[in-house]
Amino acid sequence: MLISEILQRSILQEEIQKSHWEREKMALEVCHICRNRFLSIGGFARKLTQALQDPALRRRAGIILDEVEKVERALDERRNSQAPTEFRREDP
Repeated sequence: MLISEILQRSILQEEIQKSHWEREKMALEVCHICRNRFLSIGGFARKLTQALQDPALRRRAGIILDEVEKVERALDERRNSQAPTEFRREDP
């Protein structure tokens, strides 16, 4: 009886570890996909900021760029297994 319980516990621990690894892998894949999209948005916002003549519109495009950079940093931290960045609203 004791041996079967130990074996069953060992199997459950392996399943938990596998499940955790699969969730981590999926989270990293989602981070990668999101980061690629935000890089595109950031590149567009950067070009838009440079091209705009109107200071108010230029400032708004700059806000988009700043926010995209915050998301990119948070995704990088997640990818590097660091503590997640808190998203704070910062009014310019």
